[in-house]
Amino acid sequence: MENIKINNLIKLYTILLLNKGNVHGYDIIKHLEHNLGSSISASQIYPFLNELKRKKLIQIKKEGQRDKKSYSLTPNGNRFISNTLKKWDELLEIAFVNKITKCYHCGCELYNNKYKKLINKIELPFCCSHCADSYREMFGNNKLYACKICGFSYKNKKLKDKCQNWCKLHKSCNLEIIKYAVNQGGNDDK
Repeated sequence: MENIKINNLIKLYTILLLNKGNVHGYDIIKHLEHNLGSSISASQIYPFLNELKRKKLIQIKKEGQRDKKSYSLTPNGNRFISNTLKKWDELLEIAFVNKITKCYHCGCELYNNKYKKLINKIELPFCCSHCADSYREMFGNNKLYACKICGFSYKNKKLKDKCQNWCKLHKSCNLEIIKYAVNQGGNDDK
């Protein structure tokens, strides 16, 4: 298994598609072309699928009148993909970390959140309307100042400025400053 290298996006994408379930080679090509926005040739896919087959990581079933091949993972293939994805974890985390925010009310993590509410003239991310309404009830009538970097809010503009300057300079929060925050922060784990 360790001889198979997943060293390009096409191979990575192929194993991710196999991880979803049974798939035909032609469907892999069309899916890659659609999502990568470029032409993919059979010579980029089928030799890799044959290598996975030789290593007993996938199995092939013939279906229909034309004996169309359907590829699926074997138990060894599932282990291989699990181990491979662990190696790619850091890269994938880097790709997604900027799209993760926190709900201003409950603090749950949100991926690529589109639900935002304007509270005290500041657009804040929330996971749902219930959290937005509850937060508005708690803090909506009070003037709050939010650090634009970490998302913590303060009743005092000087504390917000102090937090924002610290975050900008150190790329992290200062525990002595954020203990005066009135929420859990909206942008990340700082």
